[in-house]
Amino acid sequence: MCGGKQNPANRRFDAAGGKLIITSEEGDVSTSANNARNLLLQSANSDWTIESKISSSRKPAGFTENAGVIAYQDDDNFVKLVYRANVGRRGAQRPAGSGEQPGIVELSVENKDYQTYSVSVTMDGIIKGDNTLILKLVKKGAYYTAYYATDGGKFEIIGEAHVVLKDIKAGVIACNGVLPAQMARFARMMQQNDQAPEKPFEVGFDYFRITGSGLK
Repeated sequence: MCGGKQNPANRRFDAAGGKLIITSEEGDVSTSANNARNLLLQSANSDWTIESKISSSRKPAGFTENAGVIAYQDDDNFVKLVYRANVGRRGAQRPAGSGEQPGIVELSVENKDYQTYSVSVTMDGIIKGDNTLILKLVKKGAYYTAYYATDGGKFEIIGEAHVVLKDIKAGVIACNGVLPAQMARFARMMQQNDQAPEKPFEVGFDYFRITGSGLK
């Protein structure tokens, strides 16, 4: 993968583990911010299946940290499948004494700068201590079906989205995320007594596989 929006300073290859490691930073492609910097892409205009195994240094914190795979036309038109913090239920989803939320896996669609679809599955009781998940996104024409699995487990379906994208690229993304403007005040209130994580949100991509299944 060589296209996209990249910050080489926050990307490295772990030769020992065979992983591409990305440290998230401020920004996202969601909402109108369109300022993500850790977005690596390759051309993907046929029908395909994408699969990627990811593991993170910790669980996603705050309200918007996220990492995973994306089918991308531009910043205003994409399908994103990510492991992310759970907006709006931060404290409620923390296991007692852990200081962490389990997060969610979310399939979302943005079309013409508007989020038109979003479905998620909580990772409460699912995500393991090594924070490892396998994400799979299947494209058939304008339909995108999302799945997740824990390492060694069977795939579970998350949902199916419909959107027409052109000149598609596919790849990986890791970012701190951006809150919608209407939630910014709420987030500040929730974070008044909160502490920032001690270590950065680093995501290792063990592999990224894209298997074509014909042209559109």
